[in-house]
Amino acid sequence: MLRQWLEARRASFENPESLPGSLAWGTWRILLKSLAVLGFFAGAGLAANLLQYDGFQPVNVATYLGWLVIVQIGLVLLAGLVVGVILVKVVNLQSFGWSLQLELPGTDLLQMAAWVIAGCLVAGIAPAVLASRLEPATILREDG
Repeated sequence: MLRQWLEARRASFENPESLPGSLAWGTWRILLKSLAVLGFFAGAGLAANLLQYDGFQPVNVATYLGWLVIVQIGLVLLAGLVVGVILVKVVNLQSFGWSLQLELPGTDLLQMAAWVIAGCLVAGIAPAVLASRLEPATILREDG
């Protein structure tokens, strides 16, 4: 019954591509493709930089992997912000004739970041205590 109503509603429009869902879906597809391209180039740039290693200076692979993750997280955050602005300022206005007030809750974001950092510190206590009980010279001789 709901499907029949939706099909009748779609048939009543002269241009079905002007429906609100198609506009949001098109915006989402463009954003996902641009995010994939940006992620590809960021990853390729970092990987190319790592592959140009000449062997004369020590390199920390974890640093490169960390930067890769940070860049990807930054791209996802940017994409979320762009999607939010597009949905609030463009799609709602064109589809429904009204818009929402866009607010970024700074205190909530800072509180969430503080909880994440505190959780990471608590999770690192047990490995740090175990590592502090080990003798570094013995461990290095065994791994070598």
